[in-house]
Amino acid sequence: EARFHAPTFEAGLRAALPGYRAVHAQEVLTLTRLPLLGIDTHPLPGLNRATLVTRLRWEGRPLTVVNAHPGAVQVSAALRDPARLRRSRDLRAAQLDVLTALTRRTPGPLILGGDLNTPPRGPAYRALRQAVGPDAFQRAGRGPGWTYPGLGLRIDHQFSRGLRAPRARVLPWTLSDHRPLLVEYRP
Repeated sequence: EARFHAPTFEAGLRAALPGYRAVHAQEVLTLTRLPLLGIDTHPLPGLNRATLVTRLRWEGRPLTVVNAHPGAVQVSAALRDPARLRRSRDLRAAQLDVLTALTRRTPGPLILGGDLNTPPRGPAYRALRQAVGPDAFQRAGRGPGWTYPGLGLRIDHQFSRGLRAPRARVLPWTLSDHRPLLVEYRP
């Protein structure tokens, strides 16, 4: 999740990460130093959000990175408006359907990452893990891995297929309310 609406965000990001190329769609961002083979965007239902699909060349072969930010279910609305809760739940389910279908039809090594608004439990997390592959932090991280420290949650993830993640860690950061998840991958 990137905050391109903030006037200093992109300049701060470039200063903090020299040598990286940034590609983005709506509020999602992929940073890379790898050769770029192509970019696609796929709208997610509602909320004016998109999924960014970045194709890269890594270790002499193509790698697809799918960056997404599906909405969260508005549980707080349940007390005031149960119908709003149902609409929020149904919209999120439709967004997850788009992500799982997209990852299943994409061949080869793949990483699905981003602010997925789901803790490492429950049906949404299981569906994404089943569609793509293991969660890098769950396999190679240590500690709670809070990517959203304001609430003590790990809701940002990287799932991968055709890759091995020997290391994963959450970094300190001040340019967002989320912390970046740094994962080292091997073929």
